[in-house]
Amino acid sequence: MGWVADHLKNRAHAGRRNGSGRTAPQNSFEVLALRKWSELLVELERDVEEFRRLDGYADFKKISDFQARISNPPTGVAVVLTADMAARTIQYNFEPEHKNTAVPDGGFLALRSTSNSAVELYSADQQLTAELARQLILEPLLFPATPMPMRLEETGN
Repeated sequence: MGWVADHLKNRAHAGRRNGSGRTAPQNSFEVLALRKWSELLVELERDVEEFRRLDGYADFKKISDFQARISNPPTGVAVVLTADMAARTIQYNFEPEHKNTAVPDGGFLALRSTSNSAVELYSADQQLTAELARQLILEPLLFPATPMPMRLEETGN
């Protein structure tokens, strides 16, 4: 028997073990990426709950399996998160809840495989911890920057 027959035999044998000719599902990128997305949503919801416990006002709503919305009505800002597993990204877009509310630009988090067979979050080629990713998304929403009044000396007038 040649290498081709050996390869086909091994593939068929592996397919009978896990139900298909593919790698075991618990190790596939798709499963790990979905797990990372789910963990991010759970942690974001916990952050929103903590904010509310500390007398803040914010809402977390899971819209679908791949989309969630977090809002802060007093500031008039919301963020919509959308996971695109095919593109391996999580997009976050800020949107105003009131007519004349300025919102920051959104962005993307990349879902990437790491050398230890995990999926991690990246922003602009910088690996982020889960906490940093949540802070990146929630800080403009929960703690919007308030413009500091400019003193005349600073303007040169």
